[in-house]
Amino acid sequence: METNKHPAFSESTRKGSLFAFEGIDGSGKSTILKKIASWLNDETQHEAISSFEPTDGPHGRKLREAISSTERLSAGEELELFRLDRLEHVTNLILPSLDQGMMVLLDRYYYSSIAYQSVHGSIDPEEIHSMMTAFAPTPNLTFLFDVDVDTALDRIQTLRNHTPDLLEKRENLVTVKSAFDKMEYPEIVRIDANEALEEIFEDVRGYINSFLRAKSLFSNAR
Repeated sequence: METNKHPAFSESTRKGSLFAFEGIDGSGKSTILKKIASWLNDETQHEAISSFEPTDGPHGRKLREAISSTERLSAGEELELFRLDRLEHVTNLILPSLDQGMMVLLDRYYYSSIAYQSVHGSIDPEEIHSMMTAFAPTPNLTFLFDVDVDTALDRIQTLRNHTPDLLEKRENLVTVKSAFDKMEYPEIVRIDANEALEEIFEDVRGYINSFLRAKSLFSNAR
C-alpha cells in the first residue's frame, strides 16, 4: 500500500497537533494509538498525550453505564451526554494541551458519535457533525481504521478474551462500519487495518512524519 501521500490535514496555527483514531471495535485503533504515543514520546522531540471518549468524567461514566445496559437511552439522550462529555474534554484537556504545544491523540472522537448515534436513532449525520464541530476542534488528521467485520470479531474474541457485548455484535458492527465508510471529511486518512500490526503502525507513523515535516515547513515559511 502506498502511504504518506494524503494531503488532507489542516495547516492550523495552533501550537499543538490533534490526531483522532477511529473505527469499529476490533479495528486495532487503540493498540496503534498506544504504540504511536510511545514512539512520539520516546523517539521524537514531540510530547504526546493520549485520551479517550467517552471519558471517565461524570457524563462519560453515565454514558458507559447506559450503553452497556439492556435498556439503552434514546439516541437523542445519548447524543446529549456525548456532547456534554466532549465539551468538558475539549475545555479541560484537549484545548489546554494544544495551547501548550502538545500532540493530542484521541481514541474515538466525534466521528464515533456520528457513526453510532446516526445508526442508533437515525439522526442526520451532518446535524451531529455541526453540533460537535461548533465547539470541538477538527483534528489535523483522523485515522479511520478500516477492517473486515469478521477480522474485528475474531480480534475481540481472541485478543480481548471475552464474548462480544451488545455494541460488538456482528449486526451492529456491520451497520456502524457502513456509517464510517460513508464519511468523506477531508482530514480523514483511511488505514487498511486488516494488515499485520507492525505494518499498520508503520503506515500511521508515515503519515504523522509527513504531517510534521509539512507543518515545520509551513511554520518556517511564515
